[in-house]
Amino acid sequence: MFFAAELGLRLFRPVGYRKPLDESSNERHDWKNRVHEPGSVPGLTYELVPSNDLTAEGMHIVTNSLGMRCEEPLDRATPGLLRVAVVGDSMAFGYGVQQGEDFPARLEHELQSELGAERTVEVLNFSVGGYSIADELVVLRERALPLHPDLVVLEYCLNDPEIDAVQPLQAYFRGTEWWQRSHALRFVGSRVHGSRIAKYGGGDKWRALHNADGPYWHEVEPLLDQFARDCASCGVPLVAVVLPFLTEEPFDVPVAAYRYSREHEFVCHELTERGFDTLDAAPLLAAHSPRTTILAPDDIHLTPFGNDLVAHALCTKVRAHLH
Repeated sequence: MFFAAELGLRLFRPVGYRKPLDESSNERHDWKNRVHEPGSVPGLTYELVPSNDLTAEGMHIVTNSLGMRCEEPLDRATPGLLRVAVVGDSMAFGYGVQQGEDFPARLEHELQSELGAERTVEVLNFSVGGYSIADELVVLRERALPLHPDLVVLEYCLNDPEIDAVQPLQAYFRGTEWWQRSHALRFVGSRVHGSRIAKYGGGDKWRALHNADGPYWHEVEPLLDQFARDCASCGVPLVAVVLPFLTEEPFDVPVAAYRYSREHEFVCHELTERGFDTLDAAPLLAAHSPRTTILAPDDIHLTPFGNDLVAHALCTKVRAHLH
């Protein structure tokens, strides 16, 4: 029966869910293979290529020797040094904008302008596109905290609970799992996944991921707990910024009612309960025309103006923690 189902699906109803990638395809080769490389620490499937200087996907991308899209870290003994570590995904990496236009870079510029010559501000951008909260915890432990930051900023996006290899870069670098080669098994997996989305999100994946009673959020909770504990053990204050999925139409007027406001309230509450000083960026960005804040109706990544808005709001949060 299994082999009959497998043959029938292959011939008459191929299953697209978690379909193995065509590794012979060179589509987006630069983005995958020149910008990223296999991870060098346990727990990271991939990371940015260090000491890189190239143009990919229309972006000028420069990385330092540690594989961050920012300048080389200063000596920790630099007088008046204020070191902020930003951990996140493509939103904080600055996908779609040029070097220096991402909000961590803009935050550094604004903080330096406000604090003046008495402080030397350094914002280290540890963010990598496609990372989940599980990846971000590894980055915090293995990369950010060893550099002894004065403050950590976690950038949270609604796809952060996607811990499985769903994001394209995750799937590419993790490779194909054995069960993905079977249409029958992928069919079963799609039914299980679909039933969970229907049960916990009413058919909406982002709502299902943030249902307190659902299986996805139960995987996220211990990761956020550990994130907070690791920073607390080092005496490092935590700031979180929750970024929205502003894809509503029309594209040229401010969003009247953001569809995921309830999920944002839930995430902000969960983060605040764990000691994060939390900024919900949805009202801030929704007050402007999406044409000015996000790249396209089907692309939630921030424009330079959107990055500036987030950086300005974060600057106020960060300054509140300075001694």
